[in-house]
Amino acid sequence: ALAYPSPTQNEVWVSVNQPAQVTVVNAWGQVVVLEQTALPGQSLPISLANLPAGWYGILIRNANGQILKKIIKN
Repeated sequence: ALAYPSPTQNEVWVSVNQPAQVTVVNAWGQVVVLEQTALPGQSLPISLANLPAGWYGILIRNANGQILKKIIKN
């Protein structure tokens, strides 16, 4: 799975190779963007425009488990 670009100002894109649930958390683990579904072959745009600058985690969960991608918002 990919989450890009980092750093970003307003939006991050998530690409996966199998269906996955995507949630954005802040540095304290609090959910700041509710769960969305990412599908293979499509890039899922996620808006960070209403969030303050800082570190965010893109939590990507699928049938095989979960990974956390770090994103910096300027």
